[in-house]
Amino acid sequence: KMPKAKEIELDLSEVLTNSVAVFAEYDQHDFSLTIEPKTEALVWADKDLLLRVFNNLIKNALQCVPVGSTGKIKIILTEQNDSYTVSVKDNGVGIKPSEKDKIFVPYFTTKSKGTGLGLAMSKQIIEGMKGKIWFESQLDVGTTFFITFPKLKS
Repeated sequence: KMPKAKEIELDLSEVLTNSVAVFAEYDQHDFSLTIEPKTEALVWADKDLLLRVFNNLIKNALQCVPVGSTGKIKIILTEQNDSYTVSVKDNGVGIKPSEKDKIFVPYFTTKSKGTGLGLAMSKQIIEGMKGKIWFESQLDVGTTFFITFPKLKS
């Protein structure tokens, strides 16, 4: 069961910057964060829950990079007319076509460790904030997760 969201006006670029900073200390991997909006990217969201989602996506991205390879994790924040999109791209092993329908199902995991709750929880959090989450993946190339949030109406 998810904690009740404490939604406030948040700048997505600030939350992303904080999340990436936690992982950027992994010297064996390359991180890039691109923030395209020139002003604050304001959304109505729970900061702690959003951090949990971004941390989960980045951790998953790192864990799918083959041992001995350098992870290249690209996080990009873009702006559309009425929404913002965050993409988290990795150069990992990709998701098998037979597993794509199960990725957001609770307790399903492709990893040897883990509960299989991270992405199910992330989807619930994002949808609870009126956002959407989906992914595109190619075997042996990598996966990109996308999250859209409605812009905060001024």
